[in-house]
Amino acid sequence: MECFKKEGCCYSTVYRVIQRYVQFKVTTDLPRSGRPRKLNNKQMKSIAFTVNNNSGISHRILSRRYNVDHRTIGRNLKQRTHIRPRQRIKAPKYVKDQEKRAQKYSGFLYRHISNNCFIVMDGEKYFSLSGVDIPGNSLYYTSDRSSTPANINSIGQRMFTVIYIYKTNNAVTGDVYLKQCIQRRLIPFIKTNHLKTKFIFWPDLAKAHYTPQVLRVLEANSIPFVPKEKNPPNVPQVRPIEDLWGILKQMVYAQNYEAKNFDQLASRIRKKFEN
Repeated sequence: MECFKKEGCCYSTVYRVIQRYVQFKVTTDLPRSGRPRKLNNKQMKSIAFTVNNNSGISHRILSRRYNVDHRTIGRNLKQRTHIRPRQRIKAPKYVKDQEKRAQKYSGFLYRHISNNCFIVMDGEKYFSLSGVDIPGNSLYYTSDRSSTPANINSIGQRMFTVIYIYKTNNAVTGDVYLKQCIQRRLIPFIKTNHLKTKFIFWPDLAKAHYTPQVLRVLEANSIPFVPKEKNPPNVPQVRPIEDLWGILKQMVYAQNYEAKNFDQLASRIRKKFEN
């Protein structure tokens, strides 16, 4: 033992190595059973299928589903699969021309609206089942970033006095906007609340909001509106209704909420809107 001490080896380490050699005729570590896994191969295959190329799925949601600690989910994904969390890339909000027009027409609009003039705004917000664009839900899991599809399954909605929820995979069409938002909601709202007051309607800059059919109906009902060429692009800071949508979306997806279907999501949106 003296020679090992001179080399700086601990006595107990040398003793264990000798014992291992006497018992197994080898000094290297042999395969052993160790702690049993809490997630079997079938469960891990299911978890990998659920999270791969997906977003808005938290470890805590999966941990409740499989009755394990949330850290177990993360550890097993890291050790037993090639799936890793990735940060979603944000699209740029402005191009230089948009920024200039936003500054110019925001000032123009507010300078020409008197203090006793009511501003009636429309707005829309897109909701997915999982709320992937909410801070905290911004990660997605994938085993290969290049194979991640751009899934777009969204629900558009607009609100005046009664919230309107519309299921779509694409942008809302002009016909839907005219019938559901202008004729069924805006015009009755104006007649009820602003018939004898000065007001101006400030629509969103979406293409459907300025179709010839929509403009004809607005003019026929004597509803003054911000013309498209004077409507500042992409400036949520000067549209208070955008704050409403932001607050509502945070409430809908609180605690990483994830809806299973459209009806469940619509019900939650209405409930949180009432709150």
